[in-house]
Amino acid sequence: MSDDYLWDPKAKPDPDVERLERALGALRYVERPALAEAPRPIAITQARRRRVTFSRVLLLAAALGALGAAGVWAFGTRTPLPIAVLPVPEAGPAPEVGPRLAVERLEGAPRVGAAKLDAQGALSVGQWLETDDRSRAKIAIADLGEVEVRQGSRVRLTATGPEQHRLDLERGAISAQVLAPPRLFVVGTPAAAAVDLGCAYTLEVDDQGGGVLHVRSGWVALEDGKRSALVPAGATCRTKKGVGPGTPSFDDAAAGLREALGRFDFEGGGAAAVEVVLSFSRRRDALTLWHLVSRVEGALRKKVVGKLRAVAPPPAGVSEADVMKLDQPALERWKDDFSVTW
Repeated sequence: MSDDYLWDPKAKPDPDVERLERALGALRYVERPALAEAPRPIAITQARRRRVTFSRVLLLAAALGALGAAGVWAFGTRTPLPIAVLPVPEAGPAPEVGPRLAVERLEGAPRVGAAKLDAQGALSVGQWLETDDRSRAKIAIADLGEVEVRQGSRVRLTATGPEQHRLDLERGAISAQVLAPPRLFVVGTPAAAAVDLGCAYTLEVDDQGGGVLHVRSGWVALEDGKRSALVPAGATCRTKKGVGPGTPSFDDAAAGLREALGRFDFEGGGAAAVEVVLSFSRRRDALTLWHLVSRVEGALRKKVVGKLRAVAPPPAGVSEADVMKLDQPALERWKDDFSVTW
């Protein structure tokens, strides 16, 4: 498109400009005697066309300039948005990668690996969390619950994922409160693994690798690959490295029963210790007797089964012969029957 018509009266005007001038012609200013009188058409000469078009260009340039000035003013006077500045990490080993759990400092100066834990941090698979005698920390088990790591403890995150979350407690004590499907959360110790069955509990491990499990709600299974113990709310079970889980008992059981269990489980107390347990057993101690059935043999097993029948008779269909053979379905039915009263 040529703009020669702006300067040369003999040049042919631009068709678009002509159409625009015709459309705007009715809006031109003219002197008229009355508002009702129709405006007279005015011939647009080449010179007038040049003046109108040139004026339009100037007006357009002025408008653009005003808009630009307004934009500069608005940009210069508005409050700038804050810019997030990420801190530069301190020099040190490369950060751990892979699955991790959130950790919160509760007291003192816990350590994750070689670094002190700030107010919050993360524990990666394979890392150790350590607390001294003045430190505590809390581990969030995904969205399932939390574990408080108490003073003087050493805990490692061994696995975390949809299949299982596992911590290993080498020494010290933890308090766990987890609401999860059975067997999704596990805490390993040198003596046995505590398998969560939807519960709250405390677990302690001493310098020799032995431990004590106390369940506050739900159930926990202690397992070492050879034997297991089912520990319900209100009960305690000890473990020993090289032996595994002992026999659980309720915390309100007679002191003589609990002492005899310790001798039987870890000191070779044998039949004499079992006889003491039988003498102190109440209906509530069916928990202990039920576990002893599979831990003794022969005549001693018959005595234990007899005492269990006396304090908590079996449901219909569970025979003494099946129990003596350690038939698992029969044992489970008997346990399910008497445990509803706990």
